[in-house]
Amino acid sequence: MEEKINWLHLCDAVIEDKNNKLSLMGIFENINAVNFPTVHIRFFLVVNFDLDPGKGARLLKVEIENTENKNDRFDYQVSFSPKTQKNQYILELKLIKFDNPGKRKLTFSIEGLEPYVYFFDVSKRNNG
Repeated sequence: MEEKINWLHLCDAVIEDKNNKLSLMGIFENINAVNFPTVHIRFFLVVNFDLDPGKGARLLKVEIENTENKNDRFDYQVSFSPKTQKNQYILELKLIKFDNPGKRKLTFSIEGLEPYVYFFDVSKRNNG
């Protein structure tokens, strides 16, 4: 069995039914703000991956960093125990502060696998 990260999305909302069917709403690659610093109230990181459940718990890590200012960053980690080969992980991100506009690098990593890198922009929106 090949262990791998299949896909990753940022979105405004997620609905997961009792059969693990996902509905992702408002998938985005850009966050707009009128002023900086700004706080994005709420968004979701949704990841789909294949893992061997026989290998036990793994450390999952999420890092978001400003590509121009390494001190402007967010880090999160959690232990995850897969129950099946097909898995999804939903992380609700609340009150994430962005000090200034610019490109952000999001790295999602699972212990033992190559990290998945995703870029998104935080932009200044014209008020008008």
